[in-house]
Amino acid sequence: MSRHNPNISKEFVTKMEEVLESDEMVVLKVVNDTVRIIEKDTSYTTSEKLRIYARLSSLCNCEQKERAKWASKAARSLK
Repeated sequence: MSRHNPNISKEFVTKMEEVLESDEMVVLKVVNDTVRIIEKDTSYTTSEKLRIYARLSSLCNCEQKERAKWASKAARSLK
């Protein structure tokens, strides 16, 4: 079982499913909201946070057709 709050990952997946085909700025807002949550969560180690931030950064910088892949990788990191 995960030692992190499972609602963080579930909420991220739910929001990303809604905005996956949307404008880049809408995706960026979801990513920024997730970053704020991760920053305040003390259950993540520094290395876990860095891995999550790297994947979220890749999600923001990829083409629209690759968003689902990077969103999936980011969601797995949040678990």
